[in-house]
Amino acid sequence: MNLTRLISVFLILAISTNCTFASNDNSKTSLNSLLPPDAQGVKETKQAMWTQLSFTVNRDYPKYAFEEDQVNQWIKAGWNKCSTSSDWLNFPDYSKNQAKRTYQRSLYLVKNNELIILNGSYQSNEITSTNPDSTMQYGLIRWSNMTKEEKKLLCPTSK
Repeated sequence: MNLTRLISVFLILAISTNCTFASNDNSKTSLNSLLPPDAQGVKETKQAMWTQLSFTVNRDYPKYAFEEDQVNQWIKAGWNKCSTSSDWLNFPDYSKNQAKRTYQRSLYLVKNNELIILNGSYQSNEITSTNPDSTMQYGLIRWSNMTKEEKKLLCPTSK
């Protein structure tokens, strides 16, 4: 087993034990620290190459599920903020039986070849709606490794 594969296996094992990540600088940060204090229905899903926390919070649109202070703690720990826009996007969602409009905002944090996606979304049952019809926001925190090519596409200014 080569060194890169061994390190990858070690990281996956370390990650899967309690959702705590050790970066190259030996700092430890927990994905749970990104959860809003009022998060409900938190569900953790683990796969070989990623870990995901999903939850709901009550927020008036356009308030984002993730507090700036929580994100700034990760930035102070060496993570880079990489986001295409801080604005909410909305689009028709035909993935279910009933068409809906989804309002979504995402933020990407990168460090070395690790990626954390912070996603908040609202739904509206009216596809022509201009605002969500509920204060329930669906939140998602997803950690994964990424290739150098993926990193260049996602965050071209990151080191």
